[in-house]
Amino acid sequence: MTYDRAVSATATRLSVVRQAFSTFGEPCGPGAVLSAMATYNPPDPTLVEVKPEALDFWARTLEQPPEKIRQAVQKVGPVLETVKKELGIGGAD
Repeated sequence: MTYDRAVSATATRLSVVRQAFSTFGEPCGPGAVLSAMATYNPPDPTLVEVKPEALDFWARTLEQPPEKIRQAVQKVGPVLETVKKELGIGGAD
């Protein structure tokens, strides 16, 4: 395969993926995902919600995996300080 054909094939694949995303009405590309993640602001910053966008926010904020945060909230409730203690990142007892 020549370089030109390889570039053309890659461009065709990308256009198919973009078309598939636009079919669902979603913006396409990594920038769209990052902007969606960056727009979440917790309504109460002392409580941890378990919605996917909230878990992504808290995972970045607490530097913990989202699933671990979800499990901590299920175990001890949504209060941020108790969640942090459950995760082992809270202050002194």
